[in-house]
Parts: sequence; C-alpha cells; structure tokens
Amino acid sequence: MKFTYILASNQKYLPGVTAIFNSLEKLKNIIDVHFLEYKVDPKYLEELKKYSYNIKVAHIDEKEVEYLGEAEVLMRKRYSIAANLQYDAVCILDADFFILSDPVCYFRAAAAGMVVGVTLEQKRRYGDENHKVDGNFLIKPDFWNDRDICCAPIFINPNKWGQALRETYEIVIRKYGQVDKSQQDEGRFKAPDMDAINICLLRHGSYPNTMCLDQHTWSGLHESLMKIFTRAVVKHGRLFTEDGREIFMIHGQWWNKIWRGWQIDNQMGMIDREINGSQRCKQIAQESFDLVCKWYKDIATGGPININNYLPEGITDVMEIV
Repeated sequence: MKFTYILASNQKYLPGVTAIFNSLEKLKNIIDVHFLEYKVDPKYLEELKKYSYNIKVAHIDEKEVEYLGEAEVLMRKRYSIAANLQYDAVCILDADFFILSDPVCYFRAAAAGMVVGVTLEQKRRYGDENHKVDGNFLIKPDFWNDRDICCAPIFINPNKWGQALRETYEIVIRKYGQVDKSQQDEGRFKAPDMDAINICLLRHGSYPNTMCLDQHTWSGLHESLMKIFTRAVVKHGRLFTEDGREIFMIHGQWWNKIWRGWQIDNQMGMIDREINGSQRCKQIAQESFDLVCKWYKDIATGGPININNYLPEGITDVMEIV
C-alpha cells in the first residue's frame, strides 16, 4: 500500500514545517510528503533534497490567492489536492505539528475505508447561516455530530472519500474565474475549513466510518499535555502522557513566544480556578511545558534543515519569534 502526508505553508510557518520534516527524518520515515507551498524561500525548497524520504513540492496559484486570500487557500486547498493523489491513504496535516511516533497503523485503517481524525470537544451542529450554500444547508442543520473531528491530522483514503475532499474547496471557490473576489459570491460557504471538512464528509456517509483519536496524544492542544495525568513525560527516551499513552503528534506554534505564553497562562489560570492554586500542579504544568518546548526546539534545529537559518531578520533563535 502507498501512503503520503500532505501539508501547505508559506514562509511564516516554516518553523512548524521544518519540525514536521525533521521529526519524520528522526523516525526514519519512508512515506512520501506532498508540500504545497506559497512564496517559500527557494533556498529552503532546494534544501528539501537533504531528507532521506521523498518530498514532492507543488506551488499555489497566485490567481487563486488573489481570489480567495492567502490564509484561505493555505487552509483549504490541501483537501482538494489530497482528493486527487494516487495513494491508498493520505494524512492531512496543518503546518504546525511535530511527529513523535510512526502512525502507519492509522494509515492502514484509513486505507481500509475509515476516516481517522482527532476528536473535537464541541460536538457540533451545523445550522449557522455561514454553513449554507445558495441559501441551503448541505446536511440537516439539527444533526448532532458526536464524531466531530479536527481538520488535522486526518487519515483518509482519497479513492473512497475524494469527492467529499474536493467539495470542501469547491463550495468556497466555485465562482473562481467568474468574479474578481470570493466575497462577491454571496451564496458561497463562509464557515471555517474545519466545518467544511466535517460537513462534506458527513454528506458522503462518513458518520459510521469515523474513528476518533484521543486529543491528548494527537494534538496536545487545550493545555492537555500540562495537566496532572495527561502531562507529557519522558519514558525510555520517548514522550508519553503520565498515564502511559504514546504521544504521536503535538500541534501548535511552539516557536512563537506570544502563543507559548497563552498556553502556560491558561493552564495556570485553570489551576487557580479549579484546584485552589495548587503549587504542585503549577510545578507539574511548568515542567511539562518546558519539556515540550525543548523537544520542539531540538527537533526544529536538529535535522537536515536547521530552522535557525530561516528566521525573520534580527532573530537568531527560533524560540524568540513573536
């Protein structure tokens, strides 16, 4: 069976992209990576040849960016590209991950037809006006999706779910070439890409075929890797949660000082509110936070590409980006 990863990025997110590439190298990855780029430094693209696995670079069309906007194309275009890839399973990533364990078993589950994604806490209904296309909902607005998944990572078989993947982009860019800007298409889908992927998959029958992964070990968001029993710890040279779960991927802008500040401040605030400001819990949170930061930095600077060679002017350490 053939598997691949796919991600999209501009120059700004290279600290996350480099962590993905370097972490895969550390895992001795043999799976292809499709990298959809927009205005990334040509020198950086040339350096991708240093990796032992195959990175296939594609370029985002400037005209699509002019029509839809850079952020929107970077978020949404990857689904459309993934739909047409000739692989048994694709893992769709955001540009701010690093990968700590080989997820090949989840590729295999996707190749068998399952949609494998990370559970969301919201468990949404899709009844907002922004979920409509030409005034009509794409699925029943009162349907409660208790298998709501994040937009990344998603492991999926493009041969089975390709039409759903294509629709996530088609419903926002449908009048491309007919009007100058997407905002001139009042009937388009206006909700975020996470809503689009869930709705389009549900339209094509994904509900009974969705496997929801644990958020703690597949993204680590919502400060979950700083909490008492799910905190990140080292066991035999690898990262696990305190209660023994293998951490596969960590999501987030760990290079960004402001973003990091939000994470630790949120956790300390929760400790003050919910467990009477326990100093031991704060110590645990800080230790785990520092551990994840160290792992991110070591990965981002310790592979075939050192991200410190591609920082904004005046910055010499990736952890100083704001």
